[in-house]
Amino acid sequence: MIELQPQINANLNTLFKGHEHNLAVLSILKGKIDTKIYVDKVEPNWAVTRANNRIFLAGSYSDPEAFEAIEKVIQTGIKEGRTGFIIYYSHGADCLVGENINGVKPYPNLRNYYEFELNSKLSQNIPSGYRVARITPELIGIGYNNSEIVMQEMQSERPSLDDFFEKSFSFCTLKDDTITSWCMSEYNVGKRFEIGIETHPNYRKKGLAICAAKACINHGFDNGYKIVGWHCWKDNLASNKTAIRLGFEFKLEYKIEYLEIV
Repeated sequence: MIELQPQINANLNTLFKGHEHNLAVLSILKGKIDTKIYVDKVEPNWAVTRANNRIFLAGSYSDPEAFEAIEKVIQTGIKEGRTGFIIYYSHGADCLVGENINGVKPYPNLRNYYEFELNSKLSQNIPSGYRVARITPELIGIGYNNSEIVMQEMQSERPSLDDFFEKSFSFCTLKDDTITSWCMSEYNVGKRFEIGIETHPNYRKKGLAICAAKACINHGFDNGYKIVGWHCWKDNLASNKTAIRLGFEFKLEYKIEYLEIV
């Protein structure tokens, strides 16, 4: 097992082709995420890498040495304070390896991937009493209710708030002095980005997440982005319905395993 720098081995692009729907992988391969890639050799048959709690496998990874690489990235993540991990498999993968990994209990599951092509801006219909705003350092500094939750979410995929504001963008809905829902761009690469949305439990079923998402998508359109990605659990009916309601098109289903540390 050897460690590669992502940007120096073109073979990795072919190996990770089954992860083209996942911008975290593309970010790693372009050196935009500070992480490690483990392979069996310079001309690799398999590869293992990680972004936060996400572990990505590619190639013929049914190899005890690949299992060791997975355990290695898990231990690194635990030292960073991570308490659980998700193995992301290539689209169409049949082989799951969680039961071969020491120190974890695997829970297989399925995720759906949707895409939205940015051809025009989306119209807004903001509920009475609410407003939409871009989340900026200045807005965070005001100290609106739920700002702490929003800042935590910003740092779930970025190492710091400064890094988020430099590389991503986000929008929220507000009612008086409370942030009620938010949508954030994730893994902005080239002309693509993904979004994650959330609504505070006290304000759900009002269409607020739709408003925040539309603002985020429209900002992407204004800045030359072409494709927006959306990942959600297959059995999360609300998230799937929201994607479709926004105009996203279902692209594929893929396998994951949640790894509980035991």
